[in-house]
Amino acid sequence: MRYLTWLVVLAMVVPTGFGWAQEEQEPIDVGQEERVRVNLVTIDAVVFDGQDRTVGGLTQDDFELSVQGRPQKIDTFDVLCPEAGLPEPVEIPQKETREPFEVQSERRIVLAFDYYHLSHANRTAALQWGQLIASRDMAAGDGIMIVALADGLRIEQRFSGSPKHAIETLQRMEHDASLFGRTFSTITARSFLDNLSVLADVLAQYPGPKAVVLFSEWAAGSDDWDSFFFQTAEHASAARTVFYPTWVPGLQAGGVVGGSPSLARLATESGGRFTRNANDLSVAFVRARRDLTCRYALGFYSDAEASRTGRNVRVRVNQDGARARAPERIRLWSEEERTASRLRAAFAEPGPNEDPLVRALAFPFRPTSRGSWETLLAVNFPIHVGEQGEKRIVGVALDINTTTPKSGSELFDFPARKDGTAGVRPVSLYGVRKIKPGSHTLTVAISQPDGREIKTTRLDFAVPEVPEGELLVQGPVLVRVDPDGIRMRVEGGKEIKDAELDAVIGDAGFVPLVVSQVKSGDTLLAAWEVCAVKTGAPAGAVVDRRITSEGKVVHRLDPIPVDLQGGKKLACQSGIDKLPGGVLDEGRYRFEVAVVDGDTDVAKGLRPLSVVGD
Repeated sequence: MRYLTWLVVLAMVVPTGFGWAQEEQEPIDVGQEERVRVNLVTIDAVVFDGQDRTVGGLTQDDFELSVQGRPQKIDTFDVLCPEAGLPEPVEIPQKETREPFEVQSERRIVLAFDYYHLSHANRTAALQWGQLIASRDMAAGDGIMIVALADGLRIEQRFSGSPKHAIETLQRMEHDASLFGRTFSTITARSFLDNLSVLADVLAQYPGPKAVVLFSEWAAGSDDWDSFFFQTAEHASAARTVFYPTWVPGLQAGGVVGGSPSLARLATESGGRFTRNANDLSVAFVRARRDLTCRYALGFYSDAEASRTGRNVRVRVNQDGARARAPERIRLWSEEERTASRLRAAFAEPGPNEDPLVRALAFPFRPTSRGSWETLLAVNFPIHVGEQGEKRIVGVALDINTTTPKSGSELFDFPARKDGTAGVRPVSLYGVRKIKPGSHTLTVAISQPDGREIKTTRLDFAVPEVPEGELLVQGPVLVRVDPDGIRMRVEGGKEIKDAELDAVIGDAGFVPLVVSQVKSGDTLLAAWEVCAVKTGAPAGAVVDRRITSEGKVVHRLDPIPVDLQGGKKLACQSGIDKLPGGVLDEGRYRFEVAVVDGDTDVAKGLRPLSVVGD
């Protein structure tokens, strides 16, 4: 598991169809005096006949629903099922094709690969079966998500209806050294099942029923870790998600007799099917797709103030020879629990909540002697503040391969505008982390205190190797000063004072220039760093900061003598330049920072800049 850093806690926005099977309703009147707050709980059921064909044409009166053995009134009833039953899928040779069935509906199916328990050889086999499924068995209306369970939940592909896209993703995973070449292990079943719960939380962001086809070799006992099994089943039912595990070794000799009790329990408690004793691993996918086309949604109202512990649920069908498969566990969730689940989902899969107004920046600016870089991490977003200010939760995760938020999140107060009126203020939160060379991901999730509104962004960035024997210029990093903005430097989840910036711009805020464009009246800041790694700088050299246009210098700041501070292995010098508004006319420029020895640029950094009218 790579490291997780929470910088702060702020505002985010969940899509309107959040998809929880437990939906809180407005209070309803009971008589004239009592008002009761209730939850609508939705249970998805599939009905089979004696030949395992799906059964269509049923009505609400054909079903009985009970919780903890107590009958429940079915208050809502929705049907997504053709009248004619659909046959049970059977194994076929890999080179043959199945008879298609035409059903006009959308289906969301996840292909999940269990790197915790799959052997190295069977990882490749499972991925190749996934490619066969995408090329042969996907149909119109199928949306496929691909995930890996490896040091947490990894979303390898968001939902897509393209078989070509799915095949490319699976082929890439075959050659991903962070997957195939590593051994993943868990001390207990808790982390593995928790990852499945997080996957369910992610799927809760999408409306309607979903299925997860899990390629695995997990062979633990079914009576172990009851509370973790229950937790996973409860998250799955809340997300209207069903697990279809498949035993990847198939009929290989030496396997678990009768299959895996743990995978069988996972399937049964979520309302799914366990595929075992089969050499055609596509059967699990075809079963999941078939079952998603014939489902009955049974809804009942439950007191929202009832016990928050999990409960057993059972669905029966009043038809001879028919039986129902449905989730066996439900739970009424508190608002705090829902908030935690939404935030976990937002970090694992920010896509449904991505907001273009939330922008992230990562910039390696100072190498360290340990082969890493001090890297500036920043997030900028607008926030509407009232006369009393506003509260938000902001989480920032770096290189997150696990989606369970850790403690340390803080609720932050953002003050009202300086004139005391309500309005929008730009917020910039920033901090510094030491990060090793390589590819990294920065994920930002901003939320209202109750977690109901979530906005996210994700930034992929690269940190280079630390060069040796070189004089280098990092930057300039350009930011626009905003007099009414809010800026906070954060370490360990707490705001700390930034005396250097305070001396330059007072209590003003700033907006990082992800796109290097400012208005002609804007004040501009440029931060830069000059470092010598196992080398030195020429005697008498200066740091020259200049603005050029079409190769000509149009503005130059007073040169600063090079004065590197540090040791023989690493010495650096930093600076922040302020360029007042009105200095530059409209046009295209380059802001250059160079170490100059005589007339020669020994090292140089530059950034393009566009200036437009106010």
